[in-house]
Amino acid sequence: RAATSCATTPNRPMERSTTASSANPRNAVVSIRLAGTPGGGVKDGASPLKGTEHASLPFWSPDSRSVGFFADARLKRIDIESGRIEELADAVVPGGGTWNEDGVIVYADTIDSPLERIAADGSQQAAIPVTTLAPGQIGHRAPHFLPGGRRFLYYATGRAGVRGIHVGDIDGMTAQRLVDADTPAVYAAGHLLYVHQGTLLAQRFDHEQLILAGDPAPVAEDVTSGTRAEIAALSAS
Repeated sequence: RAATSCATTPNRPMERSTTASSANPRNAVVSIRLAGTPGGGVKDGASPLKGTEHASLPFWSPDSRSVGFFADARLKRIDIESGRIEELADAVVPGGGTWNEDGVIVYADTIDSPLERIAADGSQQAAIPVTTLAPGQIGHRAPHFLPGGRRFLYYATGRAGVRGIHVGDIDGMTAQRLVDADTPAVYAAGHLLYVHQGTLLAQRFDHEQLILAGDPAPVAEDVTSGTRAEIAALSAS
């Protein structure tokens, strides 16, 4: 069963706080708040973890022992137990990241560029592009790995007809548009969750065949998004 949370208060974009869902209940107390908020940063319970005061757009490692985040124009990771932080790559105006079980992070270093991948252990010297901007697209952002860890959802901004939710893969061989949407999507319990015209929708999705089935069902109204990266106030696990 998927656990889903979203911001449903009208006219309050998710630019001041954000959270990332953990698959491990042991780390349920870890939360993240964006820079500029009281007590901002990654917190283990009530205690802020040193060096995360400017953290934004967090995402968990598959084992829930580390958190990837963006701060100071860099992509970083922090080990929750030790508090050790490692810088992985440049990310001047980041647009989100996702981490698979093979230790690969796919991320957007700017919100007007393709997505790239890099090794989560810091062993890779340079990031490798995994998407290509199609004509009429402005940028790719908000990647979200699908089961299996090779394919991922992402959101393309741009003109009508090419914007919306897409699927890519870590080899850069897939670029398939799934549906138009106002925000990126997440996958949970066989469904794609995304926002269209302010309504959170859930639609059945075959992640192997990359096929949407049936009609989207409304889940919540007045769901807002952060204008900085057009990321909905939405998480699922």
